Amino acid sequence: MHFISSGVPAYNIKPFDPHRSPFVELRRGDQNSFGGFKLILRNISEYGWSHSEVTRYRTAYAIKRIIYAQYFPEKSLDGWYEFSGKILGTPIKRSGFWNMTLYDYSQTTSVRRLGAPGALLKVHVEIDRIGGLKMHVANALAEGRERLDNFADGVINSMWPIGFPVIKPLINELVSSAFTDIFNESFRKFPTSKFLN
Repeated sequence: MHFISSGVPAYNIKPFDPHRSPFVELRRGDQNSFGGFKLILRNISEYGWSHSEVTRYRTAYAIKRIIYAQYFPEKSLDGWYEFSGKILGTPIKRSGFWNMTLYDYSQTTSVRRLGAPGALLKVHVEIDRIGGLKMHVANALAEGRERLDNFADGVINSMWPIGFPVIKPLINELVSSAFTDIFNESFRKFPTSKFLN
């Protein structure tokens, strides 16, 4: 598994620990209307791959799909965010640094090629289980108020299991979007037929 940290230059595979994604965007409705928002994540780094374990693997070669489940004892992410939307009729804009650590975490990843060899890859990631979560979001409630940051972090870190069913699809979408970009960069031209039959 040493290639996770070093990559495989002969096949243009970049290192996976950390994973890096420069930009991910998520939109819901019109950010100026009730319930609509735009979330941009920048310069995301994801750590923990070196200590992860693939627990299930399946190849559906006829439909150009690979599906695997992966377990992480600990997985952490960090980066910068920009959020804009309306909450209870009030326009909200926030930005700052965020980080998150997941414990006893597992996910299932599906990678599908959208055509002939060399065509784009589409990745879908589904969270299977989160045993624990710790998160920090700077400026979540107000810009430059560290005391409010501590309060917001406390609420997030104690209440996340209640809100998780609601935000899980959004997280799956964000992660799938980032992984689609990352996998296309490293695996789009990978000679799959040499290794899979």
